[in-house]
Amino acid sequence: TAKALLEAPPAKPWEVSLKEHRLGFQRRLRDLSGPMAPVHSIETLVAEGTAEGTAMGVEMTLYRPHLQAPLPLFVFLHGGGWVIGQHHMYHSLCTRIAQGAGCAVASIGYGLAPETVFPQAVEHCQFAYDWLQDQADWLGLIPGQVVVGGDSAGGNLSAALGILATQGLMHAPLGLWLIYPVTDLLADTPSRNLFAQGYGLDRDIMTWFGQQYISGGEAEATQVLASPGRMNAATAAAFPKTLIQTAGFDPLKDEAKDMAALLDAHGRLLAYTCYEEMTHGFINAFALLEEATMAVDEGTLWLRRLFG
Repeated sequence: TAKALLEAPPAKPWEVSLKEHRLGFQRRLRDLSGPMAPVHSIETLVAEGTAEGTAMGVEMTLYRPHLQAPLPLFVFLHGGGWVIGQHHMYHSLCTRIAQGAGCAVASIGYGLAPETVFPQAVEHCQFAYDWLQDQADWLGLIPGQVVVGGDSAGGNLSAALGILATQGLMHAPLGLWLIYPVTDLLADTPSRNLFAQGYGLDRDIMTWFGQQYISGGEAEATQVLASPGRMNAATAAAFPKTLIQTAGFDPLKDEAKDMAALLDAHGRLLAYTCYEEMTHGFINAFALLEEATMAVDEGTLWLRRLFG
């Protein structure tokens, strides 16, 4: 079971400095995730250019599983409540995805709250995605052979890119892989209430994260790029094909399940899997949990199918 994940819970974010909280999250991920999978290369890149007249620079980590080229691409958007995660903290997960799917993985360093607030993180992710497509030949990637995904807040950002694709504002990815995503910032579901305390992602922590990310109050939190589970039927019908994974003891479980049902009703759901004995954050716990490997294996299987 995932009880080991709940032992020695991290400090509340308002009890320590932001720097300490980010370092604590990095140490926790390192301890839970164990060693990296063997890959050919790991390199840091910076996507630079302008977007709507604004200079942009987004750092990312690119993982290549082997020397062969060109490669399909998985664009990974990390979790951490939009506040404490960083792209270079996810080496173990990203190397396992690269190895398992036989694809390149680009982990995107979007701007963190509260220094960067909604919708800037979405814009950073879109800019990095577009840059990777524009530079595909130079990077040894296959243009158009791209899937987007991420965990928790990264799942939220991935779904936001899916919505931008339905609006014709970016090239549509082949699919999305959403790992216990935040789909509604104002959700009041049974799972949010049932698992409000003692399951790793407490309600007061979720509220604090949302307050750092959203500066415009409830009106902004209900916008579909902030709460993609609120998409309408027309958007759902045009949404990329999607794999959704969640956990049985996750406060975000019900909103993920609701989004899966909406997409399924419009033929856009690849699969919905709930890892019933797990808690939020389990997919990084390779050092502790067999289910972490199972979830990655399921995701990389779908990546291979989407890449054909």
